[in-house]
Amino acid sequence: MDVQVQYAVGLKNHKVEYMRSEPQTQTCAHSLFPQLGYQPCWYLQRHRRQVIEVDRLELPHSTRAGERAAAIDGVGNTGNPGGPIRRQKGD
Repeated sequence: MDVQVQYAVGLKNHKVEYMRSEPQTQTCAHSLFPQLGYQPCWYLQRHRRQVIEVDRLELPHSTRAGERAAAIDGVGNTGNPGGPIRRQKGD
């Protein structure tokens, strides 16, 4: 089944730019629920236009590079043997 895919790209000025791609052929399953990762055919017939949101990475405001790396990592561990970087009272 042919599906029109559009990418919604978030820009720095908080606007969204839509970029079209060529129609893609997707395999569907003749069933009520998704099977083996394929969408049901009835669902693809009703949703022939799919929008994929692509957003830029938002980093928290921080002055330390290690804290930014922890935000990207998502774990909070920057590889420092002492654990994550913590702010001192004087900072």
